[in-house]
Amino acid sequence: APLKHKLRQYMYHLSDTYFMMKEKDLLSDLSPDLKGEVRLNTNKAIIKKVPLFRSANDRCVREIIDILRMHLFIPNEVIVHEGDLGQEMYFLKKGQCQIYVAKTGLILDTVSDGDYFGETAIIRAARHVTSIKSLTYSVVFSLLASELPLIVKEHASVRQALSVMAEAPIKNTKAAGVDVDELSTANAFEKPRPSIGCDESRAACNKSARST
Repeated sequence: APLKHKLRQYMYHLSDTYFMMKEKDLLSDLSPDLKGEVRLNTNKAIIKKVPLFRSANDRCVREIIDILRMHLFIPNEVIVHEGDLGQEMYFLKKGQCQIYVAKTGLILDTVSDGDYFGETAIIRAARHVTSIKSLTYSVVFSLLASELPLIVKEHASVRQALSVMAEAPIKNTKAAGVDVDELSTANAFEKPRPSIGCDESRAACNKSARST
């Protein structure tokens, strides 16, 4: 019965977000240029909020949108587990998520529509230092770390932003009960980068430190 109820609720919310989940299919009859323009206008803002893509031109943003994956998470579903290797970054299209330290139970922040998380973990190829779970039914875009090098190679603005972010000083997360040294790993990009001090930069380091 609990599983049946969970599936019923999931399908209900899936239909409620039908346009977002089926956007590519619904736009398939449009010309390539018009389809690209619609998708750019509906998703550009959430992409440009990320410091890594803030200076990206429309062509770059379109390329990012084309490779995003969309997910629907249920309430209390864990999206990111601390200690796991950062293989995706996330854009929260609709919903609310909580950033917390699982081993201490410390709640660090709550993010909602238009926010993003996990970006520094894929930039530094580090392990996540916090966990993130969905508090509501949440529609989330994800960008695979394996897709990032091509974007970096093709677009100078992203390449420059990546260089700045990757060389930023390590933040202190000891106060949040996070041992950064235990969670560091080698970088997946061409040259080694310093280990990460906080992958969910909006919360675990400083709520105002989006630029790290």
